[in-house]
Amino acid sequence: LVVCFISAVLFQFDDVHETHCKVYNIVPSISAVTGISPQRYLWRTFIALHLAPRYLIAIVYNAQMSSALSKHKTLVSLSFWLSVIEVSALAGTTYISNLDNFLTTCCS
Repeated sequence: LVVCFISAVLFQFDDVHETHCKVYNIVPSISAVTGISPQRYLWRTFIALHLAPRYLIAIVYNAQMSSALSKHKTLVSLSFWLSVIEVSALAGTTYISNLDNFLTTCCS
């Protein structure tokens, strides 16, 4: 994220500071920084490398906590599924672009 932010501010200053509603942002949003090329592809590459270890950590953590906290299997299972949902949501927001799937209308 830091690499995407620095490169976007240095090389695409106007693209990340102005919204489609023509409002100037002092600090660009994360979606503005990671939504322009080539930062978009850099962000997606790093997230792809990051997803498998996060799923693996959730699985290992679930196995470890299931044996350590045998009386609280429901809470351990809930924790596991919330972790899986979190990682899946990160993947979804990274790879499913709202600009590709929804009409963009300008603010009035």
